[in-house]
Amino acid sequence: MSQQITSFFNHVNVNKRKVAVSTEDTDRENVPTNNKRQPAEPDNNNNIEQTVTASLKTVKKWEKEFQIPIGYEQSRTGEVVTKIWCEICTKYSTDRSSSLVTGLSRVKKESLGYHVKSTSHERAVAAKLAKELKDQNEITPLEKGSAKRNREAQELAEIMDDHFLKPAKCNGTRWVEHKLLAVSKLLHNWFIIVSHMSNYAEDNTNRGEDRAKAKGIIQKLCQYKFVFYLYFLKDILSEVSRISLTFQRDDINVSSAVTVLQAANATLNDMINNPGAQLLQFDNDVIDNKFHDFTLKNPIERAVLKEQLRRIILGIIDCIQTRFENLHTDELFRACHVFDHKNWPDLNAGDALAQYGLAEIQQIVEHFRPLLQGCDTVAALREWVDLKAYICRNRHFVDVHPLALFQRISVEDSQMNNFQNILKIIHLTSCYPLSNAACERVFSTMKRIKSDWRCRLNNNTLNTLMRINMNEKAFSLDVFEPRPFVTRWWFNGQKSKRPHTVPYGPNQ
Repeated sequence: MSQQITSFFNHVNVNKRKVAVSTEDTDRENVPTNNKRQPAEPDNNNNIEQTVTASLKTVKKWEKEFQIPIGYEQSRTGEVVTKIWCEICTKYSTDRSSSLVTGLSRVKKESLGYHVKSTSHERAVAAKLAKELKDQNEITPLEKGSAKRNREAQELAEIMDDHFLKPAKCNGTRWVEHKLLAVSKLLHNWFIIVSHMSNYAEDNTNRGEDRAKAKGIIQKLCQYKFVFYLYFLKDILSEVSRISLTFQRDDINVSSAVTVLQAANATLNDMINNPGAQLLQFDNDVIDNKFHDFTLKNPIERAVLKEQLRRIILGIIDCIQTRFENLHTDELFRACHVFDHKNWPDLNAGDALAQYGLAEIQQIVEHFRPLLQGCDTVAALREWVDLKAYICRNRHFVDVHPLALFQRISVEDSQMNNFQNILKIIHLTSCYPLSNAACERVFSTMKRIKSDWRCRLNNNTLNTLMRINMNEKAFSLDVFEPRPFVTRWWFNGQKSKRPHTVPYGPNQ
């Protein structure tokens, strides 16, 4: 056995020698006979400086055209630029690198155009805006986190015959009204905060860390662009807040929703070419770059700011139209305008009032036909004419909200049933608020009622207790009469849970 193994290894060694000899022979054949080194092929990548045509002046021109900060490297002679990159991406992107491709042989303007529209650049810009929003929130913990600093700011405001509003976070809640309130407070407290931060930064008794933070806040607040955008945000958020508050109302209807969207869209489109009320106030408050006796730093040309505002406003308009596009395009929503009695013709306008809304009613009936099985649609058209005449004759209905108006008529007509068919159609077009603060408070109420001590409450009991809590005025002890409820419980309730029944009551 050992002899066979030895013979196998000897055979392997012989084959290895043969392979090595053949490899050496091949290498000798490939060596040039003149023993001269072959010249290397030219590397076009090393000739960047010779083919670059972009000068520093041209790169600066691109920077203004595309509205992005550009970093660059120059050649050894300093005459041309050999490399460019986006400063925003290198600072705020996830990998801290720019996706800008400059090309192997020249700095290309086309690369900047592609880069500005790229997803990575948009994400970096969003990260930059989020960082700026965080910088705005840094004012809050410094003033709100210390009762002493807050009190000092209030005392300074009293000396100036002004009132100091407690700062609020911009991202405190998702409500737009809260963000508008935060911006309004910051704009109102601007002079007080800057004055207080200046005194705080100069006081050597304060900690060095807090003094440095105060200096940083002053530097940010005194930027021309920061103050300009405060006024601009107040203009924008005022319009968006109107939409948000309208959609939170309990008495919202289709007509009011479409009206507020159309008004906001018209106002925002007007802001593209004409400054809003707050920006007009900015021009009056800032004179020669001075705002409340403080000089604003790094002023920017109004044309540059106007182009930035145009892009922001167009983005907001596009977002609103995308989200509520069907309100403007769907014929059903347009048909619901006929239920707003303020749009009706006058009673003395002849047949105009009688013919108004008939086509829209038929369109709504066709849409909801599966739900109108027990409704006489032919009688509904006749009742619609009578309902319009009834409302126009009663002048006290003029200032009533359409939703409250038809609810009131439904109660009054519950016995006579003169408008029962048309009222069914009208109530089908009712709206529910997209988001209601009153509804969200129910979650807090539920947590208080169904605690860890009362976790075995069933749904019916929990629902009843929550309704009582939400309708405190209706169940107030001043107007609540408990005798009918006690009597009903005594005669219809479970006898085993009465006070004098074992095991709940005394053993008698």
